[in-house]
Amino acid sequence: MKNKIIYGTVNVLLLALITTCSLVNFSGNFIVVILGAFLLVGFNILSLFLMKKNLAIKVEKAEKENLRKSDFLFAMSHSIRTPMNAGVGMTKIARDHIEDKNIVNDCLRKIDLSGRNLVSLVNDIIDFSKVEKGKYQLSNSVFSIEEQLEYIKMILGNGFEEKGIKVTFDTTKAKYDSIFTDELRLNQILLTIINNAIDYNRKDGLVNVVVEEIEIPNREDKVDLVYKISDTGIGMSKEFIARIFDPYSREVDTRIDRVNGSGLGLAISKNLIDLLGGTIEVKSEVGKGSEFTVKLEVEIGGNVIHKEEEKDTIKFKNMHILAVEDNELNYEILSKTLEQYGITMDHAENGEQAVEIMSNAKPNQYKLILMDIEMPKMNGYEATRAIRKLANAKVASTPIYALTADAFSEDIKKAKEAGMNGHISKPVDFNKVIAVIKKNK
Repeated sequence: MKNKIIYGTVNVLLLALITTCSLVNFSGNFIVVILGAFLLVGFNILSLFLMKKNLAIKVEKAEKENLRKSDFLFAMSHSIRTPMNAGVGMTKIARDHIEDKNIVNDCLRKIDLSGRNLVSLVNDIIDFSKVEKGKYQLSNSVFSIEEQLEYIKMILGNGFEEKGIKVTFDTTKAKYDSIFTDELRLNQILLTIINNAIDYNRKDGLVNVVVEEIEIPNREDKVDLVYKISDTGIGMSKEFIARIFDPYSREVDTRIDRVNGSGLGLAISKNLIDLLGGTIEVKSEVGKGSEFTVKLEVEIGGNVIHKEEEKDTIKFKNMHILAVEDNELNYEILSKTLEQYGITMDHAENGEQAVEIMSNAKPNQYKLILMDIEMPKMNGYEATRAIRKLANAKVASTPIYALTADAFSEDIKKAKEAGMNGHISKPVDFNKVIAVIKKNK
């Protein structure tokens, strides 16, 4: 639009100049008129050339964008169909061998892994889209590095041990335990890198995570927080390292064809690190492993790390909770899973019913509330606000955690603003649920 205005304006001025010179003393301005005409013709030829060139650039850009979208759809179609095919195939095998408990258990385990992989792929697609459009919102808070690493260990589970891989964590170079940054995004970054180090490792390999804090001159309130994740895996070529943070990048190597993934994890991690104002460096050698170094400038929370604390065993005696869930199947899954840990629960089918139950509850009757968000009559946010306003202060302060399919950072922020203590997204990762219950036992 701007170019069209400039083009039209110059044409009008040149025509005005030629017309004026023609009307006022034509013989004296003949050369000016001729020159003006040449300028008018030359300007239009140049404008048409530039417009044609600009159009060609736009066409080329559009073609590249269409090609990128086609590559995206192709990559996602392949990545999503793989776990879907595994889930459908394993379901058929389980049905065909319903009397064989070992085969059915093996199929269920593989269906669970496929489901988790599918959830991860969908999250990657959503995250990448939001990062590209600049819609990511950071949510900084004070948290413990030790607790953060415990959470990461819990999420990793024991799958890597089946491959003979050892994962170690070293915090001896971290002076301060409490720091201030976006814990959720930092965990996402670390889990992506650590999971890659496991997936692309060799059998009986090692993954080592070292946390270090480096003092910043003349800044007593901040440190450089450094995470070094090294592995003894297959390594990467220099050519691949140069494009490792590009979307869908994966080394062409028969050794990694078995690894499922969107190819977006490191691209998302790089963008998140940029948003956090940090840096990431990669060192690798084919056949000898890789090392990723993530560095962030963070504020100090002030507490010194307490090392070598004994781990508590999970014990849930007299653990009674309220589950607010309008979907009967979701409640059945939740209740039958948690009852294995000795946990009992009451059920509210919507937010309105939850408020009524809590209005008549005794202090400490419920250790915590797991609250769905999208429900009829009264949603989870409204129910939480109503519970927080109850006359009985102890009942009103009962811990409430969102358990919802609303999994964006805005949803986490809404949960906090409504008065909730935390957020767990669906599909439910029961490791996270157990961690929350353990925290509130």
